[in-house]
Amino acid sequence: MANKSDRYARHGMSGTRIYKIWANMVMAKTAAYEWKNFVAFYKDVGDPPEGDYLFSRPDVSRKHGPDNFAWVTRSEYVQKEGERRKRRIDGKTLGEWSDEIGIPIDTIRRRIRRGWDPMKAVSLGSQKCEKRLPRK
Repeated sequence: MANKSDRYARHGMSGTRIYKIWANMVMAKTAAYEWKNFVAFYKDVGDPPEGDYLFSRPDVSRKHGPDNFAWVTRSEYVQKEGERRKRRIDGKTLGEWSDEIGIPIDTIRRRIRRGWDPMKAVSLGSQKCEKRLPRK
């Protein structure tokens, strides 16, 4: 039987940048089931590209996984993040909807993450309504 230190050292990559990316992803619970194991993750992803690249997931509503990851430059990441934050529903940002219907923007975001239709997420004002509608 292997001792505890052998279990964690078998790949020899615990101090590498890619291992730290994986560990942070697992601790944040954004890793798909297939990537709970570092060796499986590394087999799919490999080493990071040279330069200032960040590990990203194109579809932020899903966990990191073999079909939902990308290496992006810092400027691409910042641009994409800005676009995501300025998401529009029927021509209005989530912040504008929040002000108009009087519910916190985080409530709207949570509804959308749970799979609500975006228009329904902003058309129901009360949080009490949120409890009555099932998760998708």
